[in-house]
Amino acid sequence: HEAFAATHQEQFVDASDELAAIDAHVDRNRRVCLVGPAGSGKSALLANWTARLRMRTADSFVFEHYVGCTARSADPAEIASRLVRALDRRFSLRLGEMASGVDLSGHLSTALRKAAAQSPVVLVLDGLDRLIDRGNALDLMFLPVEPPSNVTIVVSSGPGRPADAARRRGWTVVELRPFSREARRQFVVSYLHERYRKSLSPLFIRQIAAAEQASNPLHLRLLLEELRLFGAHEL
Repeated sequence: HEAFAATHQEQFVDASDELAAIDAHVDRNRRVCLVGPAGSGKSALLANWTARLRMRTADSFVFEHYVGCTARSADPAEIASRLVRALDRRFSLRLGEMASGVDLSGHLSTALRKAAAQSPVVLVLDGLDRLIDRGNALDLMFLPVEPPSNVTIVVSSGPGRPADAARRRGWTVVELRPFSREARRQFVVSYLHERYRKSLSPLFIRQIAAAEQASNPLHLRLLLEELRLFGAHEL
Protein backbone atom coordinates (compact mmCIF):
# COMPACT_ATOMS: atom_id res chain seq x y z
CA HIS A 1 0.00 0.00 0.00
CA GLU A 2 2.89 2.38 0.72
CA ALA A 3 4.48 1.52 -2.64
CA PHE A 4 1.16 2.06 -4.42
CA ALA A 5 0.76 5.44 -2.74
CA ALA A 6 4.32 6.47 -3.64
CA THR A 7 3.72 5.59 -7.29
CA HIS A 8 0.53 7.64 -7.39
CA GLN A 9 2.22 10.60 -5.73
CA GLU A 10 4.44 10.79 -8.81
CA GLN A 11 1.42 10.82 -11.13
CA PHE A 12 -0.01 13.95 -9.57
CA VAL A 13 -0.55 17.41 -10.99
CA ASP A 14 0.10 20.18 -8.52
CA ALA A 15 -3.38 20.83 -7.15
CA SER A 16 -2.88 22.93 -4.05
CA ASP A 17 -6.48 24.13 -4.19
CA GLU A 18 -7.85 20.57 -4.14
CA LEU A 19 -5.59 19.57 -1.26
CA ALA A 20 -6.56 22.66 0.70
CA ALA A 21 -10.23 21.91 0.01
CA ILE A 22 -9.87 18.44 1.54
CA ASP A 23 -8.22 20.02 4.58
CA ALA A 24 -11.16 22.41 4.92
CA HIS A 25 -13.71 19.62 4.60
CA VAL A 26 -11.89 17.55 7.23
CA ASP A 27 -11.77 20.53 9.57
CA ARG A 28 -15.55 20.90 9.31
CA ASN A 29 -16.48 17.21 9.29
CA ARG A 30 -14.04 14.42 10.08
CA ARG A 31 -15.86 12.09 7.66
CA VAL A 32 -15.17 12.88 3.98
CA CYS A 33 -15.88 10.89 0.80
CA LEU A 34 -14.30 11.92 -2.53
CA VAL A 35 -16.42 10.82 -5.49
CA GLY A 36 -15.45 10.64 -9.15
CA PRO A 37 -15.43 8.28 -12.14
CA ALA A 38 -12.61 5.83 -12.80
CA GLY A 39 -9.41 7.60 -13.81
CA SER A 40 -10.43 10.94 -12.33
CA GLY A 41 -7.37 11.08 -10.06
CA LYS A 42 -8.89 10.03 -6.73
CA SER A 43 -6.00 7.73 -5.78
CA ALA A 44 -3.34 10.30 -6.66
CA LEU A 45 -5.19 13.03 -4.79
CA LEU A 46 -5.57 10.88 -1.67
CA ALA A 47 -1.97 9.64 -1.80
CA ASN A 48 -0.62 13.18 -1.96
CA TRP A 49 -2.99 14.51 0.67
CA THR A 50 -1.95 11.69 2.99
CA ALA A 51 1.76 12.24 2.38
CA ARG A 52 1.34 15.93 3.21
CA LEU A 53 -0.68 15.03 6.31
CA ARG A 54 2.09 12.74 7.58
CA MET A 55 4.62 15.56 7.31
CA ARG A 56 2.37 18.04 9.10
CA THR A 57 0.95 15.87 11.89
CA ALA A 58 3.60 13.54 13.23
CA ASP A 59 1.54 12.84 16.35
CA SER A 60 -1.34 11.21 14.42
CA PHE A 61 -1.63 7.56 13.49
CA VAL A 62 -2.30 7.40 9.73
CA PHE A 63 -3.55 4.22 8.02
CA GLU A 64 -3.75 3.93 4.21
CA HIS A 65 -5.54 1.22 2.24
CA TYR A 66 -5.85 1.21 -1.56
CA VAL A 67 -8.41 -1.25 -2.90
CA GLY A 68 -6.96 -3.03 -5.92
CA CYS A 69 -3.27 -2.76 -5.07
CA THR A 70 -3.01 -6.36 -3.77
CA ALA A 71 -4.94 -9.58 -4.39
CA ARG A 72 -6.77 -9.38 -1.05
CA SER A 73 -7.18 -5.63 -0.80
CA ALA A 74 -10.83 -5.71 -1.95
CA ASP A 75 -11.88 -7.93 0.96
CA PRO A 76 -13.46 -5.84 3.74
CA ALA A 77 -12.27 -8.40 6.31
CA GLU A 78 -8.71 -7.83 5.11
CA ILE A 79 -9.06 -4.09 5.57
CA ALA A 80 -10.38 -4.55 9.09
CA SER A 81 -7.70 -7.12 9.93
CA ARG A 82 -4.88 -4.92 8.57
CA LEU A 83 -6.16 -1.95 10.53
CA VAL A 84 -6.57 -3.84 13.78
CA ARG A 85 -3.07 -5.33 13.46
CA ALA A 86 -1.60 -1.89 12.73
CA LEU A 87 -3.38 -0.33 15.70
CA ASP A 88 -2.30 -3.20 17.93
CA ARG A 89 1.36 -2.77 16.93
CA ARG A 90 1.27 0.98 17.49
CA PHE A 91 -0.78 1.13 20.69
CA SER A 92 -0.31 -2.35 22.25
CA LEU A 93 -4.05 -2.99 22.39
CA ARG A 94 -3.70 -6.76 22.83
CA LEU A 95 -6.82 -7.47 20.80
CA GLY A 96 -5.48 -10.60 19.11
CA GLU A 97 -6.36 -11.85 15.64
CA MET A 98 -9.85 -11.25 14.37
CA ALA A 99 -11.78 -14.53 14.30
CA SER A 100 -13.59 -15.64 11.14
CA GLY A 101 -17.19 -14.40 11.06
CA VAL A 102 -16.64 -11.80 13.77
CA ASP A 103 -18.57 -8.52 13.61
CA LEU A 104 -16.13 -6.35 11.67
CA SER A 105 -17.71 -3.07 12.68
CA GLY A 106 -17.81 -3.98 16.36
CA HIS A 107 -14.22 -5.23 16.38
CA LEU A 108 -13.03 -2.10 14.64
CA SER A 109 -15.02 0.09 17.00
CA THR A 110 -13.25 -1.46 19.97
CA ALA A 111 -9.82 -1.06 18.40
CA LEU A 112 -10.46 2.52 17.29
CA ARG A 113 -11.88 3.55 20.65
CA LYS A 114 -8.83 2.27 22.52
CA ALA A 115 -6.38 3.74 20.00
CA ALA A 116 -8.11 7.12 19.77
CA ALA A 117 -7.85 7.46 23.54
CA GLN A 118 -4.07 7.64 23.04
CA SER A 119 -3.67 9.51 19.75
CA PRO A 120 -5.60 11.02 16.82
CA VAL A 121 -6.28 8.36 14.17
CA VAL A 122 -6.69 9.02 10.43
CA LEU A 123 -8.09 6.35 8.10
CA VAL A 124 -7.57 6.79 4.36
CA LEU A 125 -9.44 4.23 2.25
CA ASP A 126 -9.30 4.46 -1.53
CA GLY A 127 -11.58 2.81 -4.09
CA LEU A 128 -14.42 1.59 -1.89
CA ASP A 129 -16.67 1.01 -4.92
CA ARG A 130 -14.34 -1.88 -5.86
CA LEU A 131 -14.83 -3.75 -2.58
CA ILE A 132 -16.16 -7.29 -2.52
CA ASP A 133 -19.71 -6.81 -1.30
CA ARG A 134 -19.40 -9.22 1.60
CA GLY A 135 -21.60 -8.25 4.53
CA ASN A 136 -22.89 -5.23 2.60
CA ALA A 137 -19.42 -3.73 2.52
CA LEU A 138 -20.47 -1.43 -0.35
CA ASP A 139 -22.86 0.18 2.13
CA LEU A 140 -19.88 0.76 4.46
CA MET A 141 -21.25 -1.73 7.00
CA PHE A 142 -17.71 -2.84 7.91
CA LEU A 143 -17.00 0.67 9.24
CA PRO A 144 -18.38 1.83 12.60
CA VAL A 145 -21.42 4.08 12.21
CA GLU A 146 -20.20 6.38 14.98
CA PRO A 147 -16.39 6.23 15.30
CA PRO A 148 -14.72 8.16 18.14
CA SER A 149 -14.51 11.90 17.58
CA ASN A 150 -10.71 11.64 17.51
CA VAL A 151 -10.90 9.44 14.39
CA THR A 152 -10.82 11.04 10.92
CA ILE A 153 -12.04 9.00 7.95
CA VAL A 154 -11.32 10.09 4.37
CA VAL A 155 -12.37 7.72 1.60
CA SER A 156 -12.81 7.71 -2.17
CA SER A 157 -15.31 5.96 -4.39
CA GLY A 158 -16.92 6.01 -7.78
CA PRO A 159 -20.57 7.04 -7.89
CA GLY A 160 -22.82 4.42 -6.32
CA ARG A 161 -23.53 2.67 -3.06
CA PRO A 162 -20.48 3.74 -0.99
CA ALA A 163 -21.08 7.40 -1.82
CA ASP A 164 -24.80 7.02 -1.10
CA ALA A 165 -24.01 5.34 2.24
CA ALA A 166 -21.62 8.17 3.13
CA ARG A 167 -24.39 10.71 2.48
CA ARG A 168 -26.83 8.78 4.66
CA ARG A 169 -24.29 8.80 7.48
CA GLY A 170 -23.90 12.56 7.26
CA TRP A 171 -20.42 12.53 5.76
CA THR A 172 -19.21 15.32 3.52
CA VAL A 173 -19.33 14.04 -0.07
CA VAL A 174 -17.08 15.90 -2.50
CA GLU A 175 -17.60 15.49 -6.25
CA LEU A 176 -14.26 15.74 -8.07
CA ARG A 177 -14.30 18.11 -10.99
CA PRO A 178 -12.91 17.12 -14.42
CA PHE A 179 -9.61 18.64 -15.49
CA SER A 180 -10.02 22.18 -16.78
CA ARG A 181 -8.28 23.09 -20.04
CA GLU A 182 -5.60 24.98 -18.15
CA ALA A 183 -5.02 22.00 -15.84
CA ARG A 184 -4.72 19.72 -18.88
CA ARG A 185 -2.17 22.06 -20.47
CA GLN A 186 -0.12 22.20 -17.28
CA PHE A 187 -0.26 18.44 -16.91
CA VAL A 188 1.04 17.84 -20.45
CA VAL A 189 3.95 20.20 -19.98
CA SER A 190 4.95 19.07 -16.48
CA TYR A 191 4.42 15.33 -17.03
CA LEU A 192 6.62 15.07 -20.11
CA HIS A 193 9.29 17.44 -18.81
CA GLU A 194 9.63 16.06 -15.28
CA ARG A 195 9.53 12.40 -16.28
CA TYR A 196 11.30 12.34 -19.64
CA ARG A 197 12.76 15.81 -20.27
CA LYS A 198 10.61 15.94 -23.41
CA SER A 199 8.13 18.47 -24.74
CA LEU A 200 5.48 18.96 -27.41
CA SER A 201 4.87 21.93 -29.65
CA PRO A 202 2.42 24.57 -28.37
CA LEU A 203 0.01 23.54 -31.15
CA PHE A 204 -0.06 19.91 -30.01
CA ILE A 205 -0.49 20.98 -26.40
CA ARG A 206 -3.47 23.16 -27.33
CA GLN A 207 -5.03 20.32 -29.35
CA ILE A 208 -4.67 17.87 -26.48
CA ALA A 209 -5.98 20.34 -23.90
CA ALA A 210 -9.02 21.04 -26.07
CA ALA A 211 -10.00 17.35 -26.28
CA GLU A 212 -12.87 16.50 -23.93
CA GLN A 213 -11.42 13.03 -23.23
CA ALA A 214 -8.35 14.74 -21.73
CA SER A 215 -10.49 15.95 -18.83
CA ASN A 216 -9.91 12.46 -17.38
CA PRO A 217 -6.37 12.34 -15.87
CA LEU A 218 -5.92 8.62 -16.58
CA HIS A 219 -6.88 9.05 -20.24
CA LEU A 220 -4.53 12.01 -20.55
CA ARG A 221 -1.62 10.14 -18.96
CA LEU A 222 -2.11 7.14 -21.28
CA LEU A 223 -2.22 9.45 -24.28
CA LEU A 224 1.07 11.09 -23.30
CA GLU A 225 2.73 7.70 -22.81
CA GLU A 226 1.61 6.66 -26.30
CA LEU A 227 2.97 9.88 -27.77
CA ARG A 228 6.26 9.39 -25.96
CA LEU A 229 6.66 5.84 -27.23
CA PHE A 230 5.64 6.71 -30.79
CA GLY A 231 8.19 9.48 -30.82
CA ALA A 232 7.30 11.30 -34.08
CA HIS A 233 5.32 14.45 -33.34
CA GLU A 234 5.95 16.51 -36.49
CA LEU A 235 3.03 18.07 -38.37
